[in-house]
Amino acid sequence: MSSIERQTYSNIETIVVDDHSKQEVEPITQEYASSCNVQYVRHKENRGANAARNSGIERASGEFIAFLDDDDTWEPEKVEKQVSAAQESGSGVVYTGIRHIGGDGKTIKEAIPDEVEDITTKLLYKNVVGSFSAVMVDADAIEVAGLPDESFPIWQDKEWYIRLSQYCSFIPVSELLVNHHRGDESRISEDFGSIEKVLPKFLNKYSTEIQRRGALKSRKIYSENFFNAARYGLATGNFDKSRKYAIKSAKYYPMNYMAFIAFVFSLGDGLLYSLYQNQLKQN
Repeated sequence: MSSIERQTYSNIETIVVDDHSKQEVEPITQEYASSCNVQYVRHKENRGANAARNSGIERASGEFIAFLDDDDTWEPEKVEKQVSAAQESGSGVVYTGIRHIGGDGKTIKEAIPDEVEDITTKLLYKNVVGSFSAVMVDADAIEVAGLPDESFPIWQDKEWYIRLSQYCSFIPVSELLVNHHRGDESRISEDFGSIEKVLPKFLNKYSTEIQRRGALKSRKIYSENFFNAARYGLATGNFDKSRKYAIKSAKYYPMNYMAFIAFVFSLGDGLLYSLYQNQLKQN
């Protein structure tokens, strides 16, 4: 809330959606009720992140809609620069760079976006835009493309961006204007279980879009998505499952050398991967 209060763009309507949290959220929002023009909404039961976003979208009255997850913060000029970029370019989606911060407060990674040609194809491979906290979307584009899909427990952003990209253009603001504060490893582990459920659902939903790219590119897209699942498996200690996805990735596109690296890292109960991770931490 304080990062919203510090925005240099003043005409902001803030809708806080409490997805039936155990924490006391409303008293915090009341502190910012005046300075941030806050509307507070509480779900009667926990319905998931996209349901919370959709509750906010449905109540929003602005021309542009931006999102801020509870583990993220915005830099002061974030909204102002996005509004300016949207008005100058006419793009339906404006996205920014993200600074990833660890539990010790140190920067882990900085992701600064470049303009991407054929954004739909790139998104079929992987999320090249970033999290919800980095995007600002024209309300008219949402009207046409539809709301975020509540049946997706993960890859919610990637799935929605693909739909939006079929109706509007995307433009980056190549600056680090969002700070993402990494959570604990247990959430990542839960995410891997969700990936196993969502991956076939995602590939089935967009099979026509994938096939339209031609035989070779389609195989590359399938390979990259299976590799991403293998990578998550390594990160969460699911080495047997990681190996399964690495093999699938290599079968679809044998030139994807990252799939072979994931396969090797998954052997021996991930011993080589653990040694590699320890070396990274020491450096």
